[in-house]
Amino acid sequence: MTFDIMPQVNPYIAGNPVTGNQFFGRDDILAQVERILASPGQNALIVFGQRRIGKTSLLLQLQQTLPSEQYKVIYQDLQDRARYSMGTLLTELAGEIAYELDLEATNLPFDDHGVVFQKEFLPTVYQTLPYQDHRLVLLFDEFDMLNGAQRELLADDAAANQLFPTLRRLLREEPRLIFIFALGRNLYDLNSDFLSTFKSSQTVHISVFSEESARRLITAPESLIYTTEAIRQIYRATSGHPHLTQLLCSLCFDQVSERTTQYPAQVTAADVKTLIPLLLSRGDNVFAWIWDGLPTAERIIASTLAELLTDDEAVATQEEIEAVLKKEGIRVVTRDLEVSPEKLVKWGLLRRVDDGYQFLVSAIHWWIKQNKPVAYVQDERDKLNPRAHRYYELAKLDYENDDLISAKYHLQGALNLNLDHLQARILLGDIELEQGDLPRAIEAYSYAYKHDKRDAKAKLMQALMQKAKRLEEFNPIDAFETYQELIEIDPDDPHIHENLEQLKPSLDKFKRRLKRSEFIRIVVNGFFLGLLPFIVFSVGLDTISSAQFAQSTFLRQQFLFIPFLWAIVGFISTLVVMIFYRQNYKNEPYTLGETFYTYAFGSTIGFVSALMSFIAMGISWRVFGSIFLSRLIAVFGAGIVMSLYLFTWFYKSPTFFDFERQKILQTRNQRPN
Repeated sequence: MTFDIMPQVNPYIAGNPVTGNQFFGRDDILAQVERILASPGQNALIVFGQRRIGKTSLLLQLQQTLPSEQYKVIYQDLQDRARYSMGTLLTELAGEIAYELDLEATNLPFDDHGVVFQKEFLPTVYQTLPYQDHRLVLLFDEFDMLNGAQRELLADDAAANQLFPTLRRLLREEPRLIFIFALGRNLYDLNSDFLSTFKSSQTVHISVFSEESARRLITAPESLIYTTEAIRQIYRATSGHPHLTQLLCSLCFDQVSERTTQYPAQVTAADVKTLIPLLLSRGDNVFAWIWDGLPTAERIIASTLAELLTDDEAVATQEEIEAVLKKEGIRVVTRDLEVSPEKLVKWGLLRRVDDGYQFLVSAIHWWIKQNKPVAYVQDERDKLNPRAHRYYELAKLDYENDDLISAKYHLQGALNLNLDHLQARILLGDIELEQGDLPRAIEAYSYAYKHDKRDAKAKLMQALMQKAKRLEEFNPIDAFETYQELIEIDPDDPHIHENLEQLKPSLDKFKRRLKRSEFIRIVVNGFFLGLLPFIVFSVGLDTISSAQFAQSTFLRQQFLFIPFLWAIVGFISTLVVMIFYRQNYKNEPYTLGETFYTYAFGSTIGFVSALMSFIAMGISWRVFGSIFLSRLIAVFGAGIVMSLYLFTWFYKSPTFFDFERQKILQTRNQRPN
């Protein structure tokens, strides 16, 4: 039977904590907490679970359900309290306790070590409790916010730095005081201070509702009637996650209310299916809050798994996860890769199926796949090593304060611990650029760009453009190569193509000058360095008299054979140098064909010069009988071929009058490796 109720109030609460009649499930956990508190010697309890799983609602429910004849329960939210001084935090807590116990407001000067709180305030509180064995229970919500703060960046008196020593003393010396802490992260991700403080404390893990508890939550309002398939679809999407279940049911109510005023109204599976995209958008802050509670390695694994799983029934193995990470260029330590999926299973985000993993809550899977793809969370790898990231944070502070030396020191510390800390690489490039070291800046940006094209692209292009502009005037060839690098990075940038077109005339002119310089280098080096073999030859002639020289047929034969031998050696040396040249000086401007032309031409000059000079030497000897003139002529022939063989190996060293080449080599020495 239907009846009109208009307007109808949405019975589902999505966002705020619930207590009393609106609190569903968790009966087993409430009973477990009460049993633990009743155990002798137990004065601390840890309640942990992923964010938005219902921890705050549980604490508030405990405040109402714990037996009042045994406990006085005080709730305190620690969110955003990390920067408070410990004295300020204790003042707030004392005010809350005084309010709940109807005590007069206290004006005690609470110190940062909790001495006044323990020695003066707590005795007053105990006196107001009705029984000698009555105990004060302090519920601390969002306790991990203190643990997660970057404590080295906070003041010494900050609550995040002073709370743990105070807690250890209170736990040890105050048996009538009980602490219950709610954490939104895995216990093993907390720091050593936390673990040592609560090493003997018991823990309670809060996860999703059972299917039966979820069904009771869904069907509790009398204004809606869900079909069996609709309930199944809601549970398939939320897996009993309290907040997401409330949110999806709230959306169902709103949609039904738009089409009918007759209640109870029916919700079908089709209604639920059409609302899934709205669930992901309306719940974005919830999903983001859950995501922010995950450690870095677990975020990377979750994104990788979300990309791998094509549907809710699919399963991904550890090997498949590793393959995706390798493909994306994300290097995760093997131990992290092995441990992180299991951590997410314990955390209630994943579940194990045979030899693989899948998401426990489908809606979380859909949101991560849509909003946190693997390519996006590459930024997370910078945080894989917390110590390295702290060095980076310190470097950023130094950089903002213009302390570049200290910033570089901290960046080096970050990169020593995490080579792939890309933001550190980029910041290092910024500093090198600011200090005028363009090659090192390009080196830093290039490394970052290789691993993450999105963040480093603009900075690398800016540095390469600056390099190209510097080279245009005196080395257009390297400028041309730099513009080619820029085109590879961004083929569609019109500014690069425009600069390249403007460079071409000076590039052609420069190549012609360089070829002339090569020819001059060979000839000049040959002229001067050819004196060496000529002197050796001359010493040999000095030991032989003119008469013996004229009468020796053997010496004449050797004399005429030498130019042919040297020419052959010069030609072979050309081939050897070509191979050596191409293997070791690939950044030089010549192509293989141009290299062959240059050195083959030089060797031919050597051959012709040697042949003609020794023929002329023989003629001059017979005509003039002058050894001096013969020696002078030999300089222009013998030296060229031999110097070509000896000194092309020193191709990158400027020699003698090679001024143009010297400029080019000086520029080339500035090229980053």
